[in-house]
Amino acid sequence: MTGLRWTRKTTEKIRRQLRSVGIRVARTTRWGLKGFTTTIKEFDLRPGGRFKQVMHGPDGTDYPNLSLFREVVPHERIVYTHGGGKEGGVGAQFEATSTTTAPRR
Repeated sequence: MTGLRWTRKTTEKIRRQLRSVGIRVARTTRWGLKGFTTTIKEFDLRPGGRFKQVMHGPDGTDYPNLSLFREVVPHERIVYTHGGGKEGGVGAQFEATSTTTAPRR
């Protein structure tokens, strides 16, 4: 997926990819901070895939974010690195492991 606004249709596509590896996401059309909008540049849930997005603040400031999926083990875990922050400002970087206990289907 590339260049999509964060809409109900977009969240459904991402939900399907997440469900395929055993993760359920609550029904919502807005993920993120109040007053922000998000443009999804890329979402590819596989080892080596990327989740690239830009959060747009209510004051017009852009906050680019990039997650790189290192491991995707269906019904077990997703390991990714993430970095983001205000353009030209200080950002945050971290590595995370998300695990699931969802039943296999």
